[in-house]
Amino acid sequence: MSVCPYLYVDPDTRKYMCRVLGREVNPFLQPCLSNFVECPAYARVSKEGLPEKVAEAKPEEKVEEATPRVEFPPTSTPADLLLRTISEVEERIRRADEMWRNYAEHIVSTMSNWLRIKQDIERELRKVERLLEFYLQKLEELNVRKTLGLIRLPGEEADELLRRYEEKVSKLSRVREDLVSKLREIESRLQDHRKRIHAILLRPDIAKFKLALTKLEELRNVGKVDEQTYEKIRSEIMYLIPE
Repeated sequence: MSVCPYLYVDPDTRKYMCRVLGREVNPFLQPCLSNFVECPAYARVSKEGLPEKVAEAKPEEKVEEATPRVEFPPTSTPADLLLRTISEVEERIRRADEMWRNYAEHIVSTMSNWLRIKQDIERELRKVERLLEFYLQKLEELNVRKTLGLIRLPGEEADELLRRYEEKVSKLSRVREDLVSKLREIESRLQDHRKRIHAILLRPDIAKFKLALTKLEELRNVGKVDEQTYEKIRSEIMYLIPE
């Protein structure tokens, strides 16, 4: 295999360049590494020689022509070119591996943080549900008493009390809807990320997680772990096991 004498690798950009064309070329798509004598650029320069670079003259000024000294790097062999290409691919793979590790670590950290926030949301939801049930019951009771004429308060005060109960019910209902909506939204968005990293990172650990669940169950059965601690740790382990 022959290499065109006008093909070289730019030492700064590491790109394949053609001295005749003065620009980057792809030697694997052009005849630089095979029948380069058939290349139109090579054929032209063989007859006419390399084009000279002439300094641009300023108006009304005489410019002396200078012959620049050009240093040509040594001609690369096809093997050298291929090895450089392979090195570039290896570097791309290295960067991809690094980005994947950063992504996986970020998702694992986000999942752990979300699990704590999720537990806080669920506790708050239980409080909201209890308060909502309380005010709904009060509102229903007050309406029944008003209908039966059993309210001892004046009419305006009774109406004002009803209005306050209705506002409480409306506000608590909105809070509940917002919390439930955000809970479902984030769980859905995290699901795809969980599947991606579980397939690679957590597969070797699945058996370990299942064994930990079994031991946790045994500790609860013998009374060494209370119910609240059991549920907390169990939920954390289950969250790391792919569905």
